[in-house]
Amino acid sequence: MATRKETIEPILDAIRGATVRRMFGEYAIYLDGKVLGFICDDTLFLKNLPEAQDLLADAELGEAYPGSKLYIIADPWLDEPDVLARAACAIADALPPPKPKSKKRQRCMNEPLDHQP
Repeated sequence: MATRKETIEPILDAIRGATVRRMFGEYAIYLDGKVLGFICDDTLFLKNLPEAQDLLADAELGEAYPGSKLYIIADPWLDEPDVLARAACAIADALPPPKPKSKKRQRCMNEPLDHQP
């Protein structure tokens, strides 16, 4: 079951400054350029970090997608947006800064390919 767009709005309302990007048919949620977790099957999954566990007491863990590591199932805190926002900020603060994207060099049409037979 794919995530419905109606699911995303309350999450973005609760976590001010967060953005989402479509990824593999579901969504990744970002804050300050860092991936906080995923929205899969209409469920919010946050990275399972001690900083978030401290704020989201007794959080249930689950796979965001088959075979993934365990994430915090954060849906119960959608009714407590202040707590959810603090947990999201704690995760973003704990993660390293995103790596700068390298500029891809465009190949000229006359330039030979790099592969060898």
